[in-house]
Amino acid sequence: MITDKDAAQVCVDTYDVSAKWDHQWSEFGVYLYARILGDVLVLAFRGSTTPGDWLRDFFAIPLYTKSLGTVHAGFYRGLPDAYMEVLDLIKQYTGKTVVTGHSLGAAEALILAGLMIKNEYNPLAVITFGCPRPGFYALSEMLACSGVPIRCYRNGDDPVPLVPHLIPEWIKPVQDTLIYTPPDPNDHEPLHCHHMPLYLAGTPARPVDSRGAWAL
Repeated sequence: MITDKDAAQVCVDTYDVSAKWDHQWSEFGVYLYARILGDVLVLAFRGSTTPGDWLRDFFAIPLYTKSLGTVHAGFYRGLPDAYMEVLDLIKQYTGKTVVTGHSLGAAEALILAGLMIKNEYNPLAVITFGCPRPGFYALSEMLACSGVPIRCYRNGDDPVPLVPHLIPEWIKPVQDTLIYTPPDPNDHEPLHCHHMPLYLAGTPARPVDSRGAWAL
């Protein structure tokens, strides 16, 4: 069984062009990677690295969908296609799929988990790092009531988990789990606590199948 730290390492690897994957897909600005660890399939979404990625982040237009209710239009774009791309893998690893991601990819991970739950392919767990708010109440209720363990890590005062915030209806299915790995003292940029290696350093090696250990 994998741990939260294993998921964090997979997220770090999504930024490494030399990393090896069992499957990868990149269309419509979505970067989705699959790695099989033992008997578990890990689906990981990469965070923002390009101007196009940042445009997706800022396209915080509420978009109503029949399956998930209202979601962030920028985060949702391409997700139904990504879901169909990995559906055969999801079916093969039903109940043994961990969905994870960092930043933009973390929001995409929650939305993909929503699509999986809607179609009765519940993931084993959802683990996110620096996750913004992906949708309104309907999506969060679906995720929270699914019985799937969900953890959203926030490092220090990372501001990304608090956005979008102009509309109060933007929410997540669980409260953030706080960790703290101090950034480089010479790093004064606004997102100095947001970098994925900091999340990796602070994430505990907690088995994802330990339901009691997921309590906040």
